[in-house]
Amino acid sequence: MEPLRVAFIGCGRHSGLRPYPGLADAGLELVAVCDLDQEKAQARAAQYGARHVYADHETMCRQQQLDAVLVVTGPQGHYELTKSLLRLGHHVWTEKPCAVTSAEADELVELSERAGRHVQTGFNYRYGMGV
Repeated sequence: MEPLRVAFIGCGRHSGLRPYPGLADAGLELVAVCDLDQEKAQARAAQYGARHVYADHETMCRQQQLDAVLVVTGPQGHYELTKSLLRLGHHVWTEKPCAVTSAEADELVELSERAGRHVQTGFNYRYGMGV
């Protein structure tokens, strides 16, 4: 089975602690990264072998053939980016929380069902001994 082709939106400090390092173990091929800060995006791309760097996620999604997009921007970006990515036809993974309110989360569920796409929210440490 070929690895899933994914892109990341978000190249901040936290993204390098768990999300990006977990790519290889998850069997994912990092195709592109996107961040408003081009220096951070260039650094993540170089570090994890992505060939394409973007400052605009819509451009990235239109130019690349992706199986899914992973959002690691921080909570403030999850809801709007997920809505946009679903409209662009992508499966989406975000860190927690997926939205600020339960009404927004319900809207994402409805949008994902209408789009026929999956949305998953990661729960770090869920299976850790301390949790």
